[in-house]
Amino acid sequence: DANVGLVLLGGVNRHFEWSDDEVFQQLEQVTRANPELDWTICDSRRTPSSMYSLLNNLSEGVFTRWQDSASDFLEKRLSAATQVWVTADSVSMLYEALSAGASVGVIELPLKQPKRSNKLARGLLQLRESGQIHLSHEGPRMTVKAEPPTTESRRCADIV
Repeated sequence: DANVGLVLLGGVNRHFEWSDDEVFQQLEQVTRANPELDWTICDSRRTPSSMYSLLNNLSEGVFTRWQDSASDFLEKRLSAATQVWVTADSVSMLYEALSAGASVGVIELPLKQPKRSNKLARGLLQLRESGQIHLSHEGPRMTVKAEPPTTESRRCADIV
């Protein structure tokens, strides 16, 4: 389906400040700016439970809790999505989205120690500079185009 949008929410971690209201506001901006997409919003183990009251009142899309979904739900949704937005703290989900071949946006979060760079922030900057991701401060409409799905095993085999 060419009209699938997916938002993957991480949560509290040691590198980024998490604000339920700020994340929800950015999420709403993205889904409202892209009404042509059928949005699914997914949480994770780290998503604060305080976020659920906001997520249950989305203006666009459907909220699916990770505990309530089938084991292959995320994999299937990622493979169908044309656009995936991921919170900045969720590095593994970010790379899964890139590997799936969707256009990927990042819901930015402030660093806990802004004067001290960390490898997550540097990695996001490198991905943006190489045109692989779109950052939320650039607006809620995606400017990067999807790349073909990466097959890491194929890339490694080619090197060998």
